[in-house]
Amino acid sequence: MSRRLALVVVASLVTASCATASNSTPSSSVGPASESAAPSTAVADGVAVDALFARSTIVVGGVSLYVAIADTKDKRAQGLMFVTDMGDVDGMLFVFDDARDRSFWMRNTRLPLDIVYFDAAGFPVGDYLMTPCPDTDPDCPGYPSSGRAMFALETVAGTYTLAEAALDVSSVP
Repeated sequence: MSRRLALVVVASLVTASCATASNSTPSSSVGPASESAAPSTAVADGVAVDALFARSTIVVGGVSLYVAIADTKDKRAQGLMFVTDMGDVDGMLFVFDDARDRSFWMRNTRLPLDIVYFDAAGFPVGDYLMTPCPDTDPDCPGYPSSGRAMFALETVAGTYTLAEAALDVSSVP
């Protein structure tokens, strides 16, 4: 009888331990996991780059950058909105299906950002320091490319000097 009781107690402890582990928030350098259905890396003081973005290393002007990739319409629309912590990435690379005149704005964006547009061959075709636009401002300014852009790279303002640097398109996934 005591052997059976011991097995029941051990089984109960293992079950309780597993339940606790599955309900706890995993530790992470960027903060606790989001409670929403779409995983993101929310942090105590804001939001980090969403975990749904693929990451890759690209080369710009000989500098390797670890970036989030926005390569679909939905990911490009989400971009860095509401982000206050870049987390594990140096920036976000927006990849388009074709080269054409592009324009970005800063609605719902919290961090000042530098943007560099690149043509299909990786040459820069415009750059700006973009400042956050208040969420309630109906007239957020646009930041247009000065030529046909196929890529746009956003980084935290002042972090890199990439305005004259070329993008190594072979490094783009």
